[in-house]
This record gives sequence, C-alpha cells and structure tokens, in this order.
Amino acid sequence: MPASTSRKIIDIKYQKDREELKLASYRFIDPAYFRWNYARHNSYNYFKATKLTSIAGAIMGVAIPVGLIYFFYRHRKYTEEMYESGKWKKPRNLVNG
Repeated sequence: MPASTSRKIIDIKYQKDREELKLASYRFIDPAYFRWNYARHNSYNYFKATKLTSIAGAIMGVAIPVGLIYFFYRHRKYTEEMYESGKWKKPRNLVNG
C-alpha cells in the first residue's frame, strides 16, 4: 500500500472516532436541560397573562419591596427611640475610639 492511502485510512478512522465521541458526549446531557433552555428562550411565545400571574407579579414587584421599605423604616425609628430613651446603649465606634 502506498503511504498516502494508509494515511487516508487512518484519517478516516480518526474522523469516525471523533464523530462517535461527539455523539457520545451528547448522550450524557440531561434532556430536561434542553426542555428548560427551549422554554426559557421561547417564553414570550407561550406565556399567557392570567389573573393568577398578574397577582403574583404585583406581589413580587410591588408588595414585597414596599413591605421591606416599611419594615426597615419602622425598625430604624424603633432603634432611635430606644437609644433616646436610654433603654439601649449605642455601640462603640471602633474607628474613632
């Protein structure tokens, strides 16, 4: 056999092995990943605004931030009242001594 023919045969075998490895690597990926990825990229096409999703959006987008702001405002006011009344001591400032 000429050297070039044997070289071509080896190249073809190597290429087949690489293709099989490529296919084998796809076999181990969870199919749920592909479904999730498809749904994530096409959510605009399949999303339907209903009463439930609107309420959930309002709760997540408005009620939670407003509730957190109110909570931190009241907590700050409460701690200042405790410091002023003398029931609590202010912590030492470690920077200024």
